[in-house]
Amino acid sequence: MSWDKYLGFLMDFRTIFFLYIILVTAATLQSLPQKGDFNQDGKPHYARMNNYIIFKNAATHLASGTNMYILHPDKQHDLYKYSPSFALLFSILAAMPDAVGLGVWNLLNALILLLAVYALPHLHDDKKALMALFIAPELMTSLQNEQSNGLMAGLLLLGFVLMEKRKVFLAIGCLTATVFIKIFGLVAFAILLLYPDKIRSAIYTLIWFAIFAVLPLVLISPESYILQIRAWQEMLAEDYAASMGISVMGILESWFGWVNNKSVVIPAGILLFLAGMVRFDRYGAYRYRVLLLASALIWMVIFNHKAESPTFIIAVTGVALWYFVQSESPGKWQQVLLLSTLILTSLSPTDLFPAYLRIAWVIPYALKALPCLAVWVAIISEMIFPKITESTMNPLKVSG
Repeated sequence: MSWDKYLGFLMDFRTIFFLYIILVTAATLQSLPQKGDFNQDGKPHYARMNNYIIFKNAATHLASGTNMYILHPDKQHDLYKYSPSFALLFSILAAMPDAVGLGVWNLLNALILLLAVYALPHLHDDKKALMALFIAPELMTSLQNEQSNGLMAGLLLLGFVLMEKRKVFLAIGCLTATVFIKIFGLVAFAILLLYPDKIRSAIYTLIWFAIFAVLPLVLISPESYILQIRAWQEMLAEDYAASMGISVMGILESWFGWVNNKSVVIPAGILLFLAGMVRFDRYGAYRYRVLLLASALIWMVIFNHKAESPTFIIAVTGVALWYFVQSESPGKWQQVLLLSTLILTSLSPTDLFPAYLRIAWVIPYALKALPCLAVWVAIISEMIFPKITESTMNPLKVSG
């Protein structure tokens, strides 16, 4: 096979789709308890698939009226932190055998993201293929931890695609779904400000929030629902002070010993995020809208005090958007940032990265977040000071 044919085979959607299926299968098999993987009392040891078991138990706890937001050490190893609505929807998977439910869960996380990448407008299929390949290692980290972050990234990207196609109701439905998975999905609602008919978008937002909010009432009483909401609020308030995460706050703490900095860093991050939106004259440019989405995807991770390694598929998707969706060939400094993201962010948790460097430098100094932070700064700079050739790229008439 010649090089051109080999490259064509690698970039073919069917090849990449098959690769993602392999990732899902490998992650699922790795997470399933192995033969003999049981506690002394004969119950399965869930460490291999703990996050999936947390989601499954939350569905059971919601139906039984048990507080979902406290530790259940006899069943799982951590807290449930998502909404009651997510627990209700997860009950569909919880009703399946663990092996099937986990496989379907990982499949949703991988394929929704992949299909959203390939749905991006104004982007050649070769760049879509490169983007899918670039985010694949980080996606694998998320799948291995049975996390929802691939689904989050996919829904956020899909919401943007639908907004570009003027399918506003469905777009806002995707964005709202992310909020009821993880609250920081709210950041992505900033993209609605870049499109026409903002009043209609606001009405659709209220409708979708109402739909997701009342979903648990299909299963539980209003009294039980209120108790769960209060418990959720209390847990989130306590959780806020618990750690710095792999984030900007984590970098400041590990590099400079600056602790208890959330009250300063997060507001500063919000102001910088909003500063990128001051160019009202560019709201009609496709590149600008892509940059705002990329900024939101990265922001919600690097300014998240609970950001963990599996969360970074969201940020890495933002980095991929910034790099691959542009009208010109990337410069050398952009290539360096992309390569740094691949090595420090995506590959550092894997066996392809030297373990001694990971233990001595990457983990203690939150280096996984550093390339994403650098890219985010570059995005904000480009949003405020755009290249002339990009200012009118794929214009969208904006009014109202």
